[in-house]
Amino acid sequence: MPHVSKALGLLALSSIAASLAMAQSSPKEMISLPIKHVDAKTIQLESKDGKLYNFTFDSHTLFCKGTSKVWDSTYLKTLDKDKKVTLKLSADFKHILVIWNEPPSTPADGGAALGFPPMCK
Repeated sequence: MPHVSKALGLLALSSIAASLAMAQSSPKEMISLPIKHVDAKTIQLESKDGKLYNFTFDSHTLFCKGTSKVWDSTYLKTLDKDKKVTLKLSADFKHILVIWNEPPSTPADGGAALGFPPMCK
């Protein structure tokens, strides 16, 4: 019986490790990366390691430019390619709830703070 218990323990540990690896490689509910490509319906972001993330705009997406709310993604096409945008994503990570043309600020404690303008929350 000890071998069965040990095997089940190792299986549980490997399952937890795999879940953590998947969570770390997936985008979080908030993401801030440079734009690779943008059009009227989608945006593609690229991480430093070259990983691409594709997202869809829909009728519920709020577009924020600085401290103003704008009506569509047109302004995103004018941003420099290395300019980061910040996205707040739906729970399934498929739709953008808010997109803002500013990166998150970094507080003194090293964490990330997302200060969306009031009209874009």
